Amino acid sequence: MRGVVSVHFRLLLSCGMARSGDHCPTTKHAYLVWGLYPSLVVLGLLGFVVLLILFWFMQLSVRHSFSTKYICTLNERLTDEHRSLIARTPFAWFLDVNVNVKLGRNILSELLGKWDDSSSGFLVGNKVLNINENDIYLGLGLSTYGANIILKEEMGNTECVKYIGKGTMELNSIYKILMRKHKKKIPRSHFCSLYLLVGISEILFPKRSGKVFPVMFNIVDNLSGLSSYCWGSLVYHFLLRSLCKASEGLKKGKGTTNVYVDGCVYMLQVWFFELFVPPKGPIDKFPRILHWMNISVGDKFVKRCMETCLVVDDVYGGASTKDKEEYRPTPKRKDAKPRGKKKQKRIRRETFMRALEDQEFLIEELKRRVASLEAQLVEEKARRQNKDDVGQSVPRKNHS
Repeated sequence: MRGVVSVHFRLLLSCGMARSGDHCPTTKHAYLVWGLYPSLVVLGLLGFVVLLILFWFMQLSVRHSFSTKYICTLNERLTDEHRSLIARTPFAWFLDVNVNVKLGRNILSELLGKWDDSSSGFLVGNKVLNINENDIYLGLGLSTYGANIILKEEMGNTECVKYIGKGTMELNSIYKILMRKHKKKIPRSHFCSLYLLVGISEILFPKRSGKVFPVMFNIVDNLSGLSSYCWGSLVYHFLLRSLCKASEGLKKGKGTTNVYVDGCVYMLQVWFFELFVPPKGPIDKFPRILHWMNISVGDKFVKRCMETCLVVDDVYGGASTKDKEEYRPTPKRKDAKPRGKKKQKRIRRETFMRALEDQEFLIEELKRRVASLEAQLVEEKARRQNKDDVGQSVPRKNHS
């Protein structure tokens, strides 16, 4: 015992001497390790953070350029004369967009992962859920009949472009010019043309590049001719091509961290809500985007819909209370200015009349198709009857 105490005493003595100038190996290493400890901790934390950042960047994410921010802001600066001109076009519902519409965080990625090119639909559970042109008409109120627009065409001679400069193709730049010159610096009709150009490019045909299609300058320059185009079909096919391209990139995966979907991707959310979200009452707004843009759902609800594939039409007696509580109205902006009753009635009446005209046109087109099919059916029956008559022997009658 005395020997152990003696050894400890000599060790402490040597360390004490080291403090006064002598070298003690034990103390020297202890101080060295203790001095490096904070640096090692900091380096470890930095390494952990770097790994998290790399992991986040390497994750495959689905991005889009859809927004209503520009139109929502421009609506606050429109005069009654502007609104009256815009209300006569197929895009009158742009005037009712008073919130920056948000796409659900996981809806796009969930749907894109289930996209099937061969069927032009989504493989959800054991079903193929298709989206078609009628969904676009219902969701956006845009006709699927009329003249086609070739988006790759170049810009011709237009009047409205001279107020922003012919080389201005960036959507953001056009928006800023309109915000600067909205007070009587641009004639009403040309301002409305550029307003619609912003709305069409931001909502219906948004692109990753942030640029507008040059041919759209030609189209919006003639406000009275906007109803003659098949906007619904154009929006549908543009979105469909983008889905196919993005789905292909998503399936490849390797070396890709971001997949972009161009086009009116919010229409996918409207379509999803129509299928899976049980309405609390009759939907009296047209187009349907005006109803659904105030509704949001949680991620759990989206995942459960994808797992069960239980659409609203399949639910007997309505959806469960839990499903009804999953979605909630988006709160309105506090600074939103109420419209006068007369103006609201006029806009609703004009919207209703346009919808009625579109419905009548659709009915006439369906009648024409039915008549054509009936004529083909009569021809087919006659052809088969003639074929049967030729194949059978007809007995001769004996005349007495």
